[in-house]
Amino acid sequence: MDHVSTVSLVVTAVNSVTVLVSAIMLLLVYWQNPHSRINQIFSAMVLVLLVYSLSLIMARYIDTFHLDPEITFYINTNLYGIFLILLLAFTLAFTGNWKRGIHPMLIGALLIFAISTYFTWTGQAHASMKPSAEQGGSYVILLTPIGLIFSGVFLVYPVISAVMLWKNREKNGRVQHLWVAPLLILFGIIWTIVIWPIVLIPLNGLTLAVATFILGRAVLMNQLFNPLAQLSAELAAKNSQLREADRLKSQFLANMSHELRTPLNSIIGYTDLVADGVYGDVTPQQFDRLEKVTRNARSLLTLINDILDLSRIEAGSITLNTEAIKTSDMLDNVLTVLDPQIHEKKLTILREYADAPAVFADPMRTRQILTNILSNAVKFTAVGHIRIKAFKRGQFVQFEIEDTGIGIPQDKQSLVFEEFRQVDSTSTRQYGGTGLGMSITRHLVKMSQGEIWLKSQPGVGTTFFFTLPVAENIPATVIAHTTGPQPTSRLPSMSGKQLRALIVDDSNDSQLFLKDALLVDNRAWQVYTANSGREGLRFAQQIQPHVILLDVMMPSMDGWQVLKSLKEDATLASIPVVIVSAIDNHFLAKEMGASAILNKPVDRAKLQEVLEQILTPA
Repeated sequence: MDHVSTVSLVVTAVNSVTVLVSAIMLLLVYWQNPHSRINQIFSAMVLVLLVYSLSLIMARYIDTFHLDPEITFYINTNLYGIFLILLLAFTLAFTGNWKRGIHPMLIGALLIFAISTYFTWTGQAHASMKPSAEQGGSYVILLTPIGLIFSGVFLVYPVISAVMLWKNREKNGRVQHLWVAPLLILFGIIWTIVIWPIVLIPLNGLTLAVATFILGRAVLMNQLFNPLAQLSAELAAKNSQLREADRLKSQFLANMSHELRTPLNSIIGYTDLVADGVYGDVTPQQFDRLEKVTRNARSLLTLINDILDLSRIEAGSITLNTEAIKTSDMLDNVLTVLDPQIHEKKLTILREYADAPAVFADPMRTRQILTNILSNAVKFTAVGHIRIKAFKRGQFVQFEIEDTGIGIPQDKQSLVFEEFRQVDSTSTRQYGGTGLGMSITRHLVKMSQGEIWLKSQPGVGTTFFFTLPVAENIPATVIAHTTGPQPTSRLPSMSGKQLRALIVDDSNDSQLFLKDALLVDNRAWQVYTANSGREGLRFAQQIQPHVILLDVMMPSMDGWQVLKSLKEDATLASIPVVIVSAIDNHFLAKEMGASAILNKPVDRAKLQEVLEQILTPA
């Protein structure tokens, strides 16, 4: 092969690169999705290009391999024509212009190809063919006018492809530079026809390799990355919908909480008033039945509160108002509330927390944690005792609540802290409940910077452990003493004074209950009612009440707007405002200047206690 020129060796190397790139792109694209029309056309195109590049290599060694130069020329010409037609077909498919049937452009291109093939194979496309003196191993071919015409016609195909891809660039940003590929192919053809006879540099092979890479990369990006981007956009849209659904759910639960608590406020409030003999004497049997109504209404209220709490926890909207709390007082208070159930079961309570230090936590949420755990201990313990221990352990106070109840099997203990899950979830289970209490408890403990866990053995009992931060370096004078319900006060420091109270609530039943509760506990009250926020502001200006009892959820102008208007009015800003609502937002109430907040249903003793605190002179 001493007669093979350096140019032939360079052409061989360049076309070998094109063969390699074509083979890689063929395998990648066809393997990625062999059923896609775009992939099928692209695979056919690069397969033809691969064979064409191999034929160009063979054309550099015609004499070495004893090939027929004319047949080699005919094959090369046909392969390149097929490649350009497939490039046009790929462009039509990629841009979405070829959806069904055969596109007219393809019909025209195939017709021209058939005619050019006839002229080529009949020898009418070339004038002469002779060995090259400068490029050993190859032949120099001179085209006839017919050959030049068809060569010019084939130049139109990459031009059309480039224009169509250019117009499609805005539609698909990830492949917006795809139009460069057919221009590179066009440049290679022009280089071969015009420059190659003068400068023997085989740029056509390089432009084909680069164009193939650009086209293959575009196909892969269109079918891999673009779908991923589309899926990402769809996922973002779904996330937005889920956030909106979550917002609507939270809003629905808040509205339902209000709508359910408002009638419960009347049911529990009026039942208590009737049971207390406010509206006349009741017999022991009537008192017993009224107590059952109250107990079941409060059970329903607990369920409503649990569902609302879970929703707030999921939304991250619960804010803890932490302060130092005397541990022994808190535990005594919770046990006092549970005393009827404890007494009914004749359980022994072992108190081992007298010397426990104060905790730094939210009083209301700490009471909720203890109530949930202790009420479960009472519910699941038929006989025996409940032991409550609290002691300092490092920077925390550790609580241990031990019962001698039914216990929990080892394989069921993980269910205790899951939402809506119970150890016994069958329809024949002995113990009721929604399965929310301990899940909420776990969340509240973790929000309080503590930990919670349990140990249990079936038939022996269960011990719940949890920790809360200890209240370090806080003077005893600022430690809150949590107390239970106090005997009804008659506001002795204000006896003989005519006190004006304004109740702003859109529920007539709630208005009437609050009015009766005020008048029963202190006959000195002069009570006014307003059915809306705007009416409440007008009455406040007129009567200048000593206290305003304000609901939050009202149409047109809610309680927060009323409170803001009251505090911005110099003549009304000093009037104490007690928020009375199903909305539990102590932090916002304090920030906006409310003196206190009472959750519906309102406890009459708690109402009297709050009024005494805010109205009794210091």
